[in-house]
Parts: sequence; structure tokens; C-alpha cells
Amino acid sequence: VGPAAFGPKALLNPTPDVLDLFLISLVPRLLILVLAGSFMAVSGMIVQTICRNRFGSPSLVGITSWTKLGILLSLVFFLNAPSILRMFLGFAMALIGTMVFMRVLDRTQFKNAIMVPLVGMMIGSGVDAACVFFVQRFERTQTLEALVSGSFSLVIRGRYERLYIGIPVML
Repeated sequence: VGPAAFGPKALLNPTPDVLDLFLISLVPRLLILVLAGSFMAVSGMIVQTICRNRFGSPSLVGITSWTKLGILLSLVFFLNAPSILRMFLGFAMALIGTMVFMRVLDRTQFKNAIMVPLVGMMIGSGVDAACVFFVQRFERTQTLEALVSGSFSLVIRGRYERLYIGIPVML
């Protein structure tokens, strides 16, 4: 699987091209996918703990919508900014969104546990609507969707090392 076809036998007696493809593209992609899955599991656990609700997840309570808004703001105001700035702005907006969500939860009395994710879905839908409005206004639809779709096709040496920043947080 990848830009060139080779099987397990090719790794027993690898050519330089097969070895480069394996070590520069396939192994890092596998490791980053495992890391990203681990990050998502930990973030889900954190959201469930914060909400004190087993139905909570970052996407369900609107945190991913706030992250998308942060990335959109970086695309509009800092068009040629490095991706680390986009990551930081997305992270900052996710924190702001979490604080807004928790503030709303603190001010609301619930009789049913299902209301917590419903409130998050309502807030997230409002933020998503704002994102759609600004995306269409500034014509950034394809760029934003490419950034938030989670494609790992470009994971090669030199493009994934920033994800190592999250390992201490995950541990």
C-alpha cells in the first residue's frame, strides 16, 4: 500500500527504494495514526470526565467545531502563517469553546443526563453555522475541509514531527 507496490518478501531483502519508502513513508504514517487515535481516546476521556457524563465526546459537545473556527480564523487573518500557528489557534479556540460549554453547564440545571450532550450539540451547531457563513464569505471551503478532514496521505518525514508535542500531554 502506497505509491509503489511491494510485499513482505521485499522487506527481507530490501532495495534502497523499498527501504526508503518503508522508513520514510509507511512506518511514520502508521505511528502517527496510532498516536492520533490515542490522542482522540484521551481527549474523549477528558471530556467525559469534565462533563461527568458518559455521552460526552469532543465532537458531540462542540469542541471540534470551535477548533474548526480557530483554523478558519487563522486562514482568514493569517493566510501564509505556518501550520504551527494554525494548530495553536485551533487549540486556543477549543479551550475557549470548552470554557463556554462548561459555563453554560454550570448555569443550567439538568434533570436528565442526555441534556448535557444536547446542549453541547446546540452550541456546536451555532459555531458550525458561523464557520459555514465565514467559509463561504471568504471562499475557503476547500482549504478548511482539507485541513479538518484528517488525511494522513501527506505524512512523510518532516511533516509529522509536530504531533510529538502531544505525547507528554497524552501520558
